[in-house]
Amino acid sequence: MPSNKDRLYVALYARASRPTMPGKEDTYHWALIVGLKIETDGSTGVRYHAKEWPRPEGGSTWLFEERSSRLLPSSMILVRIMVGKVTNRNRLVKSCEIRLSDKVSRDGTVLPG
Repeated sequence: MPSNKDRLYVALYARASRPTMPGKEDTYHWALIVGLKIETDGSTGVRYHAKEWPRPEGGSTWLFEERSSRLLPSSMILVRIMVGKVTNRNRLVKSCEIRLSDKVSRDGTVLPG
């Protein structure tokens, strides 16, 4: 019987809006997905990604989002690549955790506290 354990995927999505960055880096959206190997109509996984949100006073901020998500393809997903098997989901999530106290530069690197 095949194993149906969690897998870690990298997903690339098309954005619905026009790119605004000079190099068009925001043409696409990246996410990490943890979900079962074998998908069914009702199967769900967890999507981890960062989103840029406008601030009321102007400018924007990046927020980390962890959300339950259906695993079947959406109209915006371009590709999903399996990175590997997940043997311990709690350890994986803990090692990738982004904290509210983390400061992230425009290029995505985490800056010292």
